Amino acid sequence: MLPLLANAEPGQVWLADRLYCTLPVMEACEQVQTSFVIRQQAKHPRLIQEGEWQEPVPVETGTVREQIIQVRGGYQCRRVELTLHSPTDSGDTSLMFWSNLPESVTAPQIAELYRRRWSIEGMFQRLEAILESEIETLGSPKAALLGFATAVLAYNVLAVLKRSVEQAHRDTQPKGWEASIYHLAVQVRSGYEGMQIALPSEHLPVVPLEKLAQRLLELARNIQPKQVAKSPRGPKVPKPKTWVQGTAVHAHVSTDRVIKAEKRKDLERDGPYGESLFQTPKGTKGLLLRTALAGSGPFAPGSIRAQRLRFASLHLLPLCLAAPDGRCAPTPGSIPPLSLPTSPVTQKQDQKQAS
Repeated sequence: MLPLLANAEPGQVWLADRLYCTLPVMEACEQVQTSFVIRQQAKHPRLIQEGEWQEPVPVETGTVREQIIQVRGGYQCRRVELTLHSPTDSGDTSLMFWSNLPESVTAPQIAELYRRRWSIEGMFQRLEAILESEIETLGSPKAALLGFATAVLAYNVLAVLKRSVEQAHRDTQPKGWEASIYHLAVQVRSGYEGMQIALPSEHLPVVPLEKLAQRLLELARNIQPKQVAKSPRGPKVPKPKTWVQGTAVHAHVSTDRVIKAEKRKDLERDGPYGESLFQTPKGTKGLLLRTALAGSGPFAPGSIRAQRLRFASLHLLPLCLAAPDGRCAPTPGSIPPLSLPTSPVTQKQDQKQAS
Protein backbone atom coordinates (compact mmCIF):
# COMPACT_ATOMS: atom_id res chain seq x y z
CA MET A 1 0.00 0.00 0.00
CA LEU A 2 2.93 2.36 0.60
CA PRO A 3 3.77 2.64 -3.14
CA LEU A 4 0.14 3.56 -3.82
CA LEU A 5 0.16 6.24 -1.15
CA ALA A 6 3.07 7.91 -2.94
CA ASN A 7 0.55 8.97 -5.61
CA ALA A 8 -2.12 10.09 -3.13
CA GLU A 9 -3.33 13.67 -3.23
CA PRO A 10 -4.44 16.03 -0.45
CA GLY A 11 -8.12 15.92 0.35
CA GLN A 12 -8.56 12.24 -0.48
CA VAL A 13 -9.93 9.63 1.98
CA TRP A 14 -8.36 6.19 1.89
CA LEU A 15 -10.32 3.23 3.32
CA ALA A 16 -8.27 0.18 4.29
CA ASP A 17 -8.75 -3.18 5.94
CA ARG A 18 -7.28 -4.22 9.28
CA LEU A 19 -4.08 -5.55 7.69
CA TYR A 20 -3.03 -1.95 6.97
CA CYS A 21 -3.48 -0.71 10.52
CA THR A 22 0.24 -0.01 10.84
CA LEU A 23 2.24 3.04 11.81
CA PRO A 24 4.09 3.38 8.45
CA VAL A 25 0.78 3.54 6.54
CA MET A 26 -0.65 6.23 8.82
CA GLU A 27 2.58 8.25 8.72
CA ALA A 28 2.61 8.06 4.90
CA CYS A 29 -0.95 9.43 4.84
CA GLU A 30 0.09 12.32 7.07
CA GLN A 31 3.04 13.16 4.83
CA VAL A 32 0.84 13.56 1.74
CA GLN A 33 -1.98 15.19 3.79
CA THR A 34 -4.44 12.41 3.00
CA SER A 35 -7.18 11.25 5.35
CA PHE A 36 -7.70 7.59 6.18
CA VAL A 37 -10.20 5.24 7.82
CA ILE A 38 -8.55 1.95 8.79
CA ARG A 39 -10.07 -0.90 10.75
CA GLN A 40 -8.23 -1.80 13.92
CA GLN A 41 -6.52 -5.18 14.07
CA ALA A 42 -5.56 -7.26 17.10
CA LYS A 43 -1.84 -6.42 16.80
CA HIS A 44 -2.24 -2.71 16.25
CA PRO A 45 0.48 -0.15 17.09
CA ARG A 46 1.05 0.23 20.81
CA LEU A 47 -1.03 2.97 22.38
CA ILE A 48 0.70 5.50 24.62
CA GLN A 49 -2.40 7.35 25.76
CA GLU A 50 -6.16 6.79 25.49
CA GLY A 51 -8.75 9.48 25.99
CA GLU A 52 -12.19 9.09 27.50
CA TRP A 53 -15.00 7.61 25.45
CA GLN A 54 -17.74 9.94 24.38
CA GLU A 55 -21.41 9.15 24.77
CA PRO A 56 -22.60 6.49 22.28
CA VAL A 57 -24.76 7.67 19.41
CA PRO A 58 -27.44 5.34 18.00
CA VAL A 59 -27.20 4.49 14.30
CA GLU A 60 -29.05 2.13 11.99
CA THR A 61 -26.87 -0.92 12.71
CA GLY A 62 -26.05 -0.24 16.38
CA THR A 63 -24.31 2.45 18.43
CA VAL A 64 -21.17 4.50 17.74
CA ARG A 65 -18.74 6.17 20.13
CA GLU A 66 -15.23 7.59 19.78
CA GLN A 67 -12.12 8.58 21.70
CA ILE A 68 -8.73 10.22 21.06
CA ILE A 69 -5.72 7.90 21.09
CA GLN A 70 -1.98 8.57 20.89
CA VAL A 71 0.63 6.21 19.49
CA ARG A 72 4.40 6.24 19.38
CA GLY A 73 6.01 9.49 18.30
CA GLY A 74 3.19 11.65 19.69
CA TYR A 75 0.88 10.90 16.75
CA GLN A 76 -2.81 11.33 17.60
CA CYS A 77 -5.89 10.09 15.78
CA ARG A 78 -9.51 9.22 16.43
CA ARG A 79 -10.72 5.74 17.31
CA VAL A 80 -14.36 4.98 16.51
CA GLU A 81 -16.14 1.93 17.93
CA LEU A 82 -19.25 0.52 16.25
CA THR A 83 -21.28 -1.86 18.43
CA LEU A 84 -23.57 -3.93 16.24
CA HIS A 85 -27.10 -5.10 17.02
CA SER A 86 -26.35 -8.44 15.35
CA PRO A 87 -22.90 -10.02 14.87
CA THR A 88 -21.20 -10.22 11.50
CA ASP A 89 -20.63 -13.43 9.53
CA SER A 90 -17.33 -13.90 11.37
CA GLY A 91 -19.00 -13.43 14.77
CA ASP A 92 -17.74 -9.89 15.55
CA THR A 93 -20.12 -7.79 17.65
CA SER A 94 -18.04 -4.60 17.60
CA LEU A 95 -15.76 -2.95 15.06
CA MET A 96 -13.12 -0.29 15.68
CA PHE A 97 -11.71 2.19 13.17
CA TRP A 98 -8.78 4.59 13.28
CA SER A 99 -9.11 7.86 11.39
CA ASN A 100 -7.47 11.27 11.07
CA LEU A 101 -10.53 12.97 9.60
CA PRO A 102 -11.30 16.40 11.08
CA GLU A 103 -13.91 16.93 13.79
CA SER A 104 -16.36 18.20 11.19
CA VAL A 105 -16.81 14.55 10.16
CA THR A 106 -18.78 12.82 12.89
CA ALA A 107 -18.19 9.31 14.22
CA PRO A 108 -21.40 7.91 12.62
CA GLN A 109 -20.23 9.27 9.28
CA ILE A 110 -16.87 7.52 9.69
CA ALA A 111 -18.64 4.24 10.43
CA GLU A 112 -20.89 4.73 7.40
CA LEU A 113 -17.85 5.40 5.19
CA TYR A 114 -16.27 2.11 6.21
CA ARG A 115 -19.58 0.28 5.71
CA ARG A 116 -19.50 1.44 2.09
CA ARG A 117 -16.14 -0.26 1.69
CA TRP A 118 -17.91 -3.60 2.11
CA SER A 119 -20.01 -2.77 -0.93
CA ILE A 120 -16.77 -2.42 -2.92
CA GLU A 121 -15.83 -5.98 -1.98
CA GLY A 122 -19.28 -7.09 -3.09
CA MET A 123 -18.69 -5.31 -6.38
CA PHE A 124 -15.55 -7.36 -7.06
CA GLN A 125 -17.50 -10.53 -6.28
CA ARG A 126 -20.18 -9.55 -8.79
CA LEU A 127 -17.52 -8.67 -11.35
CA GLU A 128 -16.17 -12.21 -11.13
CA ALA A 129 -19.51 -14.05 -10.91
CA ILE A 130 -21.75 -12.03 -13.24
CA LEU A 131 -19.40 -10.40 -15.74
CA GLU A 132 -16.70 -13.13 -15.65
CA SER A 133 -13.85 -10.68 -15.17
CA GLU A 134 -11.36 -13.43 -14.27
CA ILE A 135 -10.92 -15.47 -17.46
CA GLU A 136 -8.61 -18.38 -16.67
CA THR A 137 -7.53 -18.93 -20.27
CA LEU A 138 -5.92 -15.48 -20.49
CA GLY A 139 -2.30 -16.30 -19.77
CA SER A 140 -0.85 -12.90 -20.67
CA PRO A 141 -0.95 -10.32 -17.84
CA LYS A 142 -1.84 -7.54 -20.29
CA ALA A 143 -4.73 -9.58 -21.71
CA ALA A 144 -6.01 -10.34 -18.20
CA LEU A 145 -5.80 -6.65 -17.29
CA LEU A 146 -7.70 -5.73 -20.46
CA GLY A 147 -10.42 -8.25 -19.66
CA PHE A 148 -10.75 -6.98 -16.11
CA ALA A 149 -10.90 -3.34 -17.25
CA THR A 150 -13.62 -4.25 -19.76
CA ALA A 151 -15.62 -5.93 -16.99
CA VAL A 152 -15.28 -2.84 -14.78
CA LEU A 153 -16.50 -0.63 -17.63
CA ALA A 154 -19.48 -2.93 -18.18
CA TYR A 155 -20.20 -2.87 -14.46
CA ASN A 156 -20.34 0.94 -14.50
CA VAL A 157 -22.91 0.77 -17.30
CA LEU A 158 -24.97 -1.77 -15.35
CA ALA A 159 -24.76 0.40 -12.23
CA VAL A 160 -26.23 3.35 -14.17
CA LEU A 161 -29.01 1.12 -15.51
CA LYS A 162 -29.68 -0.25 -12.03
CA ARG A 163 -30.04 3.24 -10.57
CA SER A 164 -32.28 4.30 -13.46
CA VAL A 165 -34.63 1.34 -12.91
CA GLU A 166 -34.80 1.99 -9.17
CA GLN A 167 -35.49 5.68 -9.71
CA ALA A 168 -38.19 4.99 -12.35
CA HIS A 169 -40.09 2.59 -10.06
CA ARG A 170 -39.45 4.33 -6.75
CA ASP A 171 -43.06 5.49 -6.33
CA THR A 172 -44.66 2.14 -7.15
CA GLN A 173 -42.37 -0.17 -5.16
CA PRO A 174 -42.00 -0.55 -1.37
CA LYS A 175 -39.25 1.19 0.55
CA GLY A 176 -35.89 -0.50 0.23
CA TRP A 177 -36.67 -2.13 -3.12
CA GLU A 178 -33.55 -2.77 -5.19
CA ALA A 179 -32.87 -3.98 -8.69
CA SER A 180 -30.52 -6.90 -9.18
CA ILE A 181 -27.45 -6.40 -11.31
CA TYR A 182 -27.47 -10.12 -12.06
CA HIS A 183 -31.01 -10.03 -13.46
CA LEU A 184 -30.20 -6.87 -15.42
CA ALA A 185 -27.19 -8.60 -16.96
CA VAL A 186 -29.37 -11.59 -17.88
CA GLN A 187 -31.93 -9.29 -19.51
CA VAL A 188 -29.26 -7.51 -21.55
CA ARG A 189 -27.51 -10.73 -22.52
CA SER A 190 -30.70 -12.51 -23.61
CA GLY A 191 -32.10 -9.61 -25.67
CA TYR A 192 -28.98 -8.01 -27.12
CA GLU A 193 -28.46 -10.46 -29.99
CA GLY A 194 -32.06 -10.20 -31.15
CA MET A 195 -31.93 -6.42 -30.89
CA GLN A 196 -28.83 -6.34 -33.09
CA ILE A 197 -30.72 -8.33 -35.75
CA ALA A 198 -33.90 -6.25 -35.61
CA LEU A 199 -32.19 -2.90 -35.10
CA PRO A 200 -28.54 -2.66 -36.15
CA SER A 201 -26.29 -0.20 -34.37
CA GLU A 202 -26.25 2.27 -37.30
CA HIS A 203 -29.99 2.76 -36.89
CA LEU A 204 -29.89 3.43 -33.14
CA PRO A 205 -30.92 6.98 -32.21
CA VAL A 206 -28.24 9.33 -30.91
CA VAL A 207 -29.26 10.87 -27.58
CA PRO A 208 -27.54 14.10 -26.47
CA LEU A 209 -25.68 13.92 -23.19
CA GLU A 210 -27.92 16.43 -21.44
CA LYS A 211 -31.00 14.32 -22.28
CA LEU A 212 -29.45 10.93 -21.52
CA ALA A 213 -30.77 10.70 -17.96
CA GLN A 214 -34.32 11.52 -19.05
CA ARG A 215 -34.12 8.94 -21.86
CA LEU A 216 -32.87 6.26 -19.47
CA LEU A 217 -35.77 6.90 -17.09
CA GLU A 218 -38.26 6.61 -19.96
CA LEU A 219 -36.81 3.27 -21.01
CA ALA A 220 -36.58 2.03 -17.42
CA ARG A 221 -40.32 2.51 -16.92
CA ASN A 222 -40.92 -0.20 -19.54
CA ILE A 223 -39.14 -2.83 -17.41
CA GLN A 224 -41.23 -5.09 -15.20
CA PRO A 225 -39.96 -4.65 -11.61
CA LYS A 226 -40.62 -8.30 -10.71
CA GLN A 227 -38.25 -9.49 -13.43
CA VAL A 228 -35.26 -7.56 -12.11
CA ALA A 229 -36.05 -7.42 -8.38
CA LYS A 230 -33.27 -8.36 -6.01
CA SER A 231 -33.95 -11.36 -3.79
CA PRO A 232 -32.20 -10.80 -0.47
CA ARG A 233 -30.93 -13.91 1.18
CA GLY A 234 -32.50 -14.85 4.48
CA PRO A 235 -30.55 -15.57 7.66
CA LYS A 236 -28.45 -18.69 7.70
CA VAL A 237 -29.93 -21.53 9.73
CA PRO A 238 -27.31 -22.76 12.20
CA LYS A 239 -26.69 -26.47 11.85
CA PRO A 240 -26.54 -28.46 15.09
CA LYS A 241 -23.12 -29.87 15.80
CA THR A 242 -23.23 -33.59 16.51
CA TRP A 243 -20.73 -35.18 18.86
CA VAL A 244 -18.18 -37.45 17.25
CA GLN A 245 -15.60 -39.45 19.14
CA GLY A 246 -12.11 -38.05 18.81
CA THR A 247 -10.59 -41.38 17.83
CA ALA A 248 -13.01 -41.63 14.90
CA VAL A 249 -12.25 -38.08 13.73
CA HIS A 250 -8.48 -38.45 13.80
CA ALA A 251 -8.38 -42.12 12.72
CA HIS A 252 -6.13 -42.88 9.77
CA VAL A 253 -7.80 -44.90 7.01
CA SER A 254 -5.36 -47.19 5.25
CA THR A 255 -6.40 -48.22 1.75
CA ASP A 256 -4.26 -51.35 1.99
CA ARG A 257 -6.03 -52.45 5.19
CA VAL A 258 -9.45 -51.85 3.64
CA ILE A 259 -8.57 -53.98 0.59
CA LYS A 260 -7.19 -56.78 2.76
CA ALA A 261 -10.29 -56.71 4.96
CA GLU A 262 -12.53 -57.07 1.91
CA LYS A 263 -10.41 -59.98 0.69
CA ARG A 264 -10.78 -61.69 4.07
CA LYS A 265 -14.56 -61.28 3.91
CA ASP A 266 -14.63 -62.81 0.43
CA LEU A 267 -12.44 -65.69 1.62
CA GLU A 268 -14.70 -66.41 4.58
CA ARG A 269 -17.80 -66.33 2.38
CA ASP A 270 -16.64 -68.22 -0.69
CA GLY A 271 -13.75 -70.33 0.59
CA PRO A 272 -10.16 -70.41 -0.71
CA TYR A 273 -11.22 -71.20 -4.31
CA GLY A 274 -14.18 -68.88 -4.71
CA GLU A 275 -17.44 -70.21 -6.14
CA SER A 276 -17.78 -73.90 -6.87
CA LEU A 277 -16.64 -74.94 -10.26
CA PHE A 278 -19.72 -77.03 -10.71
CA GLN A 279 -22.20 -74.25 -9.72
CA THR A 280 -20.85 -71.01 -11.19
CA PRO A 281 -23.11 -67.89 -11.02
CA LYS A 282 -23.48 -65.95 -14.23
CA GLY A 283 -21.75 -62.81 -12.86
CA THR A 284 -18.55 -64.63 -11.81
CA LYS A 285 -18.44 -67.28 -14.53
CA GLY A 286 -16.23 -65.32 -16.91
CA LEU A 287 -13.73 -64.25 -14.24
CA LEU A 288 -13.44 -67.76 -12.85
CA LEU A 289 -12.86 -69.30 -16.26
CA ARG A 290 -10.31 -66.64 -17.21
CA THR A 291 -8.26 -67.28 -14.08
CA ALA A 292 -8.47 -71.01 -14.73
CA LEU A 293 -7.31 -70.72 -18.33
CA ALA A 294 -4.50 -68.34 -17.35
CA GLY A 295 -3.37 -70.58 -14.52
CA SER A 296 -3.45 -67.74 -11.96
CA GLY A 297 -5.08 -67.20 -8.60
CA PRO A 298 -6.34 -70.43 -7.02
CA PHE A 299 -5.46 -72.20 -10.29
CA ALA A 300 -1.77 -71.33 -10.16
CA PRO A 301 0.50 -74.31 -10.90
CA GLY A 302 2.17 -75.98 -7.98
CA SER A 303 -0.29 -78.06 -6.03
CA ILE A 304 -1.98 -81.12 -7.42
CA ARG A 305 -5.37 -79.79 -6.34
CA ALA A 306 -4.84 -76.63 -8.36
CA GLN A 307 -3.90 -78.67 -11.41
CA ARG A 308 -7.03 -80.77 -11.03
CA LEU A 309 -9.20 -77.68 -10.74
CA ARG A 310 -7.68 -76.11 -13.82
CA PHE A 311 -8.00 -79.33 -15.80
CA ALA A 312 -11.62 -79.68 -14.74
CA SER A 313 -12.40 -76.08 -15.69
CA LEU A 314 -11.03 -76.67 -19.19
CA HIS A 315 -13.51 -79.50 -19.64
CA LEU A 316 -16.32 -77.43 -18.13
CA LEU A 317 -15.78 -74.43 -20.41
CA PRO A 318 -18.08 -75.62 -23.24
CA LEU A 319 -20.77 -76.56 -20.73
CA CYS A 320 -20.68 -73.18 -18.95
CA LEU A 321 -20.83 -71.23 -22.18
CA ALA A 322 -23.75 -73.28 -23.46
CA ALA A 323 -25.80 -73.11 -20.24
CA PRO A 324 -28.75 -70.72 -20.76
CA ASP A 325 -29.03 -69.66 -17.12
CA GLY A 326 -25.33 -69.12 -16.60
CA ARG A 327 -24.92 -72.18 -14.34
CA CYS A 328 -23.05 -75.27 -15.43
CA ALA A 329 -24.06 -78.75 -14.34
CA PRO A 330 -21.70 -81.47 -15.61
CA THR A 331 -23.22 -84.68 -16.83
CA PRO A 332 -21.83 -88.07 -15.84
CA GLY A 333 -18.94 -89.00 -18.02
CA SER A 334 -18.31 -85.49 -19.34
CA ILE A 335 -15.00 -85.31 -17.44
CA PRO A 336 -12.71 -88.32 -17.86
CA PRO A 337 -11.72 -89.23 -14.30
CA LEU A 338 -8.56 -91.06 -15.38
CA SER A 339 -7.23 -87.98 -17.22
CA LEU A 340 -6.95 -85.86 -14.05
CA PRO A 341 -3.40 -85.49 -12.74
CA THR A 342 -2.69 -87.42 -9.57
CA SER A 343 0.28 -87.21 -7.27
CA PRO A 344 2.35 -90.21 -6.13
CA VAL A 345 1.19 -89.67 -2.58
CA THR A 346 -2.43 -89.83 -3.64
CA GLN A 347 -1.82 -93.05 -5.63
CA LYS A 348 -0.23 -94.74 -2.60
CA GLN A 349 -3.11 -93.70 -0.38
CA ASP A 350 -5.59 -95.09 -2.93
CA GLN A 351 -3.69 -98.46 -3.04
CA LYS A 352 -3.72 -98.70 0.76
CA GLN A 353 -7.43 -98.00 0.91
CA ALA A 354 -8.10 -100.59 -1.82
CA SER A 355 -6.07 -103.25 0.07
